[in-house]
Amino acid sequence: MVLIIFSLFTIGCKDINTDKEDINNNQTNELKLKLEEKNEEILNLSETIDKLKKENEKLKGKLSKNERLYTNHYNFMEVHNGCIYYIKRVGDTDNEWTDELWKYDKSKGVMKLYSAKGIDYRVSPNNKKIAVESDEKVIILNDKGEKIKKYSFNEIDKPLQVTPNIWSEDGKVLYGSLSDTYMIEYFFKIENGDITYIKNNLELISEYTINPNTDWISYSDYPVLLDTDAFNEFKESKKSIKLYLYNFSTKEKIIIDKSVTKKFSPVWIDDNTIEYNDPSSDKRKTYKMNNG
Repeated sequence: MVLIIFSLFTIGCKDINTDKEDINNNQTNELKLKLEEKNEEILNLSETIDKLKKENEKLKGKLSKNERLYTNHYNFMEVHNGCIYYIKRVGDTDNEWTDELWKYDKSKGVMKLYSAKGIDYRVSPNNKKIAVESDEKVIILNDKGEKIKKYSFNEIDKPLQVTPNIWSEDGKVLYGSLSDTYMIEYFFKIENGDITYIKNNLELISEYTINPNTDWISYSDYPVLLDTDAFNEFKESKKSIKLYLYNFSTKEKIIIDKSVTKKFSPVWIDDNTIEYNDPSSDKRKTYKMNNG
């Protein structure tokens, strides 16, 4: 289980767009950040994780060797208020297989919530709703795995990759994205059962973070770099990269910092505070909106 938890925090830390020195620095900084964000939560849930491990041991005799936690999934596990959600891949991974979304509740035990081939999901912080993406559709489930509503995105005139992104703290708002390859064409917002589409006319390309409680997004115009040659050329260009704040509702837009060919990796600390990479050092920096 220790390996599973470590995998959770290291997935996505590798970046083919960096040279050896930057790779080491970025991996170290991103890993430290993720560990700092989750450390307290993990410590508080150590007992729950032990119970999950024991439960998995009990289930081993009932499961085939090809039924296992799908740790290769970029979001194979989420933890919210004493509940652990995880994806298990069942079957022969080369032929017939299914992904299953399971929930472990320390007071109610283990429950299967959903199953389909190739799923993604996001759970609201209050454990009341789960958004599952399957076959470019989003299905909203309640805490028992019962379907509340399905969204097929038929209003968009071409097929796009659907990604549920983040729930608001109260579980009333879900943000997600619709992408063509790596380019986001639309964001979508689901609130009170209704869906709103937001055309991506921002400078945003590769890094962003949404605060669904306030409708603010922090993003930069850092480009997508697909190989080492492109990265090296970009570093040599000394191009200025800007970090922005934008509100989907009010359309207010703020430039909060600039760097020279450096990612910001912004993270919301609270509803009024963004933390990001300091352009002039290896440290993290904060920006408080009520001071701006």
